Amino acid sequence: MIRTDRIGDIILSTPALKALRARFPNARIDYVVQEKYASLLNCFEGWNTVIKVDIHNPKQLKAIGMQLGRDHYDVAVVMHPAKYAYLLARAAKAPCVIGWKAKGFGYLLNHGFEDDRGRASRHQVENNLKLFSPLGVSDNAPSFPIKETPSGIRQHAEFSLKHEITATDKVLAVHPGSYSPRVRWMPRNFGGLIDRAAKRDLRSWYWAARAMKGSLKK
Repeated sequence: MIRTDRIGDIILSTPALKALRARFPNARIDYVVQEKYASLLNCFEGWNTVIKVDIHNPKQLKAIGMQLGRDHYDVAVVMHPAKYAYLLARAAKAPCVIGWKAKGFGYLLNHGFEDDRGRASRHQVENNLKLFSPLGVSDNAPSFPIKETPSGIRQHAEFSLKHEITATDKVLAVHPGSYSPRVRWMPRNFGGLIDRAAKRDLRSWYWAARAMKGSLKK
């Protein structure tokens, strides 16, 4: 799995990872991600090895490509349609290469899908699952295979103590914004969601990293 873009993209690909593991319980499943986001995958199950890459380092990209080629993968799935991701898949020399036919690199794929994500009414989780359909992978009720980690438990306890959140409180975490303007929700929609949450006795918190210089707001 080649998922070399951002945090949200990695998280939204984990239901596909879970479905892939369910379909092939004994397979070796390796995950290529940006080095700075690799530790995030400690919170998810289903992979064997996380391969870390600095996408801004051409020498390292070449070295990772050579490593992938030596490991004799059966399938390479390009989940992030970027030039270097397609080239990593080609370097893997896998007999089956799956991905979106985008940016002129569709010719490198054995199973290419038309990149209709901008106009189709599918969630990104569904888009990711679609890429695995040539392998007989499906999931009608996708969920996130999140697991607890010692550092996560510690951070949760510290956060709860700081903000006076008790074990019985119901909390809605809201992250307003996205890297791509194409998928950004309108501010009034976030406001409406928070209002509805309040009526259901949910405490809402949002992380406004850009607007509020990383401060957490209640």
